[in-house]
Amino acid sequence: MEAADTLLRADVQCTAADPTAQLARVESNRGVNEHRQGRYYLRYQQAKEIAEFWGYVAKTPTVDFKKGIVGVPLP
Repeated sequence: MEAADTLLRADVQCTAADPTAQLARVESNRGVNEHRQGRYYLRYQQAKEIAEFWGYVAKTPTVDFKKGIVGVPLP
């Protein structure tokens, strides 16, 4: 999910929230189709909080900061 991390770091809203956030954990929910939101779990450690995003394989790059969703197209 390196592509998801790259996409989130390029998103203005995400970097404005905490530019120093570090990707601390990535998990794959094998029972969920890779094209469905929630297939991949990304946890970011911020200064005092944790931010969570749910990733999936999408047709186009998608970031929904409010819902914590990130969609990444396959190369």
